[in-house]
Amino acid sequence: MDAKLQEIIDGIEKQGHKVVYITKFGSHLYGLSDSESDDDFRGVFIASKESLLLTEAPKTFNYSSGKEDSKNDAEDIDITFVSLQYWLSQIQKGEINALDMLYSFTNMDCVIYKDERMNMIFAMYNKLFDSSQTKSYMGYAIGQAKRYGIRGSRLGIIKNVKEALERTNVVNHHKLEGYIDYIIAQAGHEKYCFKKEIDGIDCIIVCDKCYQGTVKLKMFYERMQEKYNQYGKRAELASQNSGLDFKALSHAYRALIQIKEIILTGKVEFPLREHRDIIYSIKKGNENWNDIEKWLTELIDEVNALQESETPKNKHNKKVVDNLIMSFYE
Repeated sequence: MDAKLQEIIDGIEKQGHKVVYITKFGSHLYGLSDSESDDDFRGVFIASKESLLLTEAPKTFNYSSGKEDSKNDAEDIDITFVSLQYWLSQIQKGEINALDMLYSFTNMDCVIYKDERMNMIFAMYNKLFDSSQTKSYMGYAIGQAKRYGIRGSRLGIIKNVKEALERTNVVNHHKLEGYIDYIIAQAGHEKYCFKKEIDGIDCIIVCDKCYQGTVKLKMFYERMQEKYNQYGKRAELASQNSGLDFKALSHAYRALIQIKEIILTGKVEFPLREHRDIIYSIKKGNENWNDIEKWLTELIDEVNALQESETPKNKHNKKVVDNLIMSFYE
């Protein structure tokens, strides 16, 4: 066992807590590690009864050898331990790292230590969270990609709307409602820019956000300008395959694949054998941005459709979760 990892474990247990699970995490767990990968460990501890009674129980213990202002390299190590209660609460919320650790037992090559009581938790994975609640996973995936204007059509729509307005006289006292049809004619899109009546008010939907026709035209234009400024530069670089964080994009692709698997089967199998090659190729910058954008867009649409059509395979059961926690203190 790594010396620093053992030092962290000893420090936790000297405080009266008990480490019950340790696994390699990150690229090692996913099957994406190479000579440049750092060591990432995650684990679960049982907080001492004393700390619980005194309401002083810690939620996490963290250690990182990397510098805050630079990326980790192969010599660095990240270690995170979470309390059983906190971990289960994060699983219930669909938090991505918590779920990845829940399914880490499927890659036994990465499991360093497992208290036999952990088998009960892993066996009950389908009662620990609602598989329909994948907002955290989805948010993570989109968050990794949207810095480049993911769904390039979205950025293109915003640009087209902005430029259409610039070809008109954007007068402060004019209302948006008088320009909606013009904007649709110039920049309309069946998914990302269309007209809709809500409660008798004409509105325009631009990239999933609704703008009422009663707002001032200038205010609407300023919102489009803000959106374009937020993503425009990065997206333009992306279209040239320049300035891309390919590792972040590979995380986005991986997360979407995992959401899809959870929705369809209720679990994730590590390492990610079926999709390993394409995820690794994205990570290494061997894929073109236009292809990556297309794949991510299609996955987002597919996951959204599955969330609507599939019956959830997992359902949170509070009584089961409570009994699991209590079993560790009996």
